[in-house]
Amino acid sequence: MIRVRFRRSDRDAGNPRHGLNVATSPSPGGRVRALGRSLKARPERRASDLRRDALIANRQGVAAVEFALVAPVLILLFVGLADFGLATAEKMRLIDSARAGAQYAASNPTDTAGTTAAVKNATSGLTGTGLSVALTQSCGCNDGSTVTCGSGCASGSEWTYVTVAVSENYPLLINFPWPGVSNGVLTLTADATLRTG
Repeated sequence: MIRVRFRRSDRDAGNPRHGLNVATSPSPGGRVRALGRSLKARPERRASDLRRDALIANRQGVAAVEFALVAPVLILLFVGLADFGLATAEKMRLIDSARAGAQYAASNPTDTAGTTAAVKNATSGLTGTGLSVALTQSCGCNDGSTVTCGSGCASGSEWTYVTVAVSENYPLLINFPWPGVSNGVLTLTADATLRTG
């Protein structure tokens, strides 16, 4: 006895004439199939293609490669931030030393040596080199205008000011061409002005 089964393929499900596959099942003595269309054998892939696909799919070591690419940028960024923080702290200490010198100069406006000594005594925490101190005097009126010292003001009193300017060379942790940096050395400056009378 032969059993005939009709199967509708997925691709031709909308076409009743071409979408039927006929399969015949013979008696137990043998098995015969009649297919509506021929099937092409799938070509085998070459070994080189299989190896290439395996390498592409392999994810081992990806994290190490990514870290090797990103690490130099991160190190440079962290060192730059450390340099910026240390230079800012050094700048604040330099400002404090300039104020100490201006406080001394307000009482001794002509004592340049004493003003320099006052600045150096206040710079015990500084790490830079080439510390320089400059003391200048200026005069002005109470209306904000500047005049030559001793010439007097048209109205009001003449005031005398002393300005102490301090500068030093601060060495950076890394010799990188940051803005305002020359040969790995950043020049820091600070000044303070006080009225003497």
